[in-house]
Formats: sequence, structure tokens, C-alpha cells
Amino acid sequence: MPSPGMSSPPTYSHVVEVNGPHRTVYLAGQTGADATGKVAADFRAQAVQVFENIKAALASVGGNFDNVVKLTSYLTNIEANAAE
Repeated sequence: MPSPGMSSPPTYSHVVEVNGPHRTVYLAGQTGADATGKVAADFRAQAVQVFENIKAALASVGGNFDNVVKLTSYLTNIEANAAE
């Protein structure tokens, strides 16, 4: 089931929850696209959208940023780094 406020990709899940003696939640990498698949207009807006997507994914399992143990970010600006 897709997380509320997020797109529904056909090939992976945004959130996977593992229950056992402890509860662990894994989030898929996020992009600067909103729930409709529209990519935000510029670099800053895309970065903000990524964190909105993470927030929505966490909320879908009753969590928030206080519950995050590890976060890896890859921020790139293709236009600034493209060969001329």
C-alpha cells in the first residue's frame, strides 16, 4: 500500500517495516518529485520535497524525524557539474 502523500512506484516500496523483538523501518531513497510525480522546479525546491517525502514516509508508520537513526544524503546539481 502506498504511503499517503507519496507516489506509487510500480517496482519498489517507499517504506518497509520489520517487526520482531524490535521494530525497524527502512525508507527507500527519495527524489524531488511529489505524490503526482511532478519534479519540483529548482534545486532548493527539490531538496525541500525530498524531506517532505521522508516526513510522509515516516508518518505512514507512526514515526517522525526524532526516530531517524541514520540518514544518507546525496545532493547533486547536474547543471553545475555537467561537462560543457
